[in-house]
Amino acid sequence: VSDAVPADAAAPGRALRTRYPQAGTEGINAAALLDGRVVTAGAQGVGSLDAATLVRSGVVSTTGDAAGVASLEAFPVDLNSDGTVATDERADLALVSNGVDGTLQIFSVPATGAPTLLSVVRFAEATQGVTVDAAERLAYVSIGSRGLAVVDLSGRMSIQPIDENRDALDDRILGIVDTPGSARRAALALDRGLGFVADGVG
Repeated sequence: VSDAVPADAAAPGRALRTRYPQAGTEGINAAALLDGRVVTAGAQGVGSLDAATLVRSGVVSTTGDAAGVASLEAFPVDLNSDGTVATDERADLALVSNGVDGTLQIFSVPATGAPTLLSVVRFAEATQGVTVDAAERLAYVSIGSRGLAVVDLSGRMSIQPIDENRDALDDRILGIVDTPGSARRAALALDRGLGFVADGVG
């Protein structure tokens, strides 16, 4: 750190400005690491930055002010929606909780270029945050006063709702754990089988 930031009492951040410029990274609400990249989510959408240089590789709009993001590296996914996952169907994924529009958006993040939208899961309330359990192929989505939704990531990808049992709920939503307050962020301690929820006033 002393080499990167020479002593300069008048401008202690001087050495960092040119290496980590603000231009092009405004409005980021959340970030996650993904195989040498930083996946970002915010008002500009979901983007990918080189983790060493922070040079942006690409960005795509989520048509909202994305509130949270989680990443999955080389994740098995039904890319062609044929109901099976072939051995070559793997992708680096970014899961974005898109705020007030109440969606969880799943993107494929290429090594270079902008992410590509693969799937959308819709909820009845704003999506505040998302975390994932890759081993169990589950996403946990914070949906405010409704609590914490559990989403199945093993099924087919679809931008349209999947509701084969016609219960007005996307079949990929396995259940919702009600919380006393307004769920905003969640974290998992998989080795202990525990989940922690930042529950606002609750």
